Amino acid sequence: MNHSFRVERKILKLIGATIRTFGPDGQQLLRAEQKGFKLKEQIGFFLDDEKTQFSFGIQARKVIDFGGTYDINDADGSHVGYMTRKGLRSSFVRDEWECYDPSGQLVANLREESSLLGFLRRFIDLVSLISPQKYIIEVDGQPMGEFQQNYNPLAAKYQCTVSDDLVQNLGWTYVYAMPNLLAVIENKQ
Repeated sequence: MNHSFRVERKILKLIGATIRTFGPDGQQLLRAEQKGFKLKEQIGFFLDDEKTQFSFGIQARKVIDFGGTYDINDADGSHVGYMTRKGLRSSFVRDEWECYDPSGQLVANLREESSLLGFLRRFIDLVSLISPQKYIIEVDGQPMGEFQQNYNPLAAKYQCTVSDDLVQNLGWTYVYAMPNLLAVIENKQ
């Protein structure tokens, strides 16, 4: 069985954005506020608009990190794992991320579907309009889900489909963190 959800990042003003995750019925599951001009990215995701029920957080390990490593911590502060963006390859060819568990074991890969389209998107804006990004999640070389971006210049939107196996292997916190991190990091470029 597959699970579907949607992640949206809307620009509030020049110095921030709101990131929301919606279930298949359109009900909001998570909400976060991204502050602009942060040297070290740190975002808390909440179950409610009032931000009283913390769900998980994503935090950059370093202020300046060419590849970028981001820790994912659960509501109780436990380390769920981390994601590392592949440096040069992600900057010039296609976006690729490696997902690790707390002990440093590789648990999944997240990559932009096409190297050619990824390369063209970086240099020709029209390509992003015609063919928005699509990310494939793989575990041991097997596809376990995808995040399909819908092009919108004012809001990054990802339609997400993941398998039961991915949710069982990584847990919902990790699964929700993946496209939310994409919405935060990839759309700041």
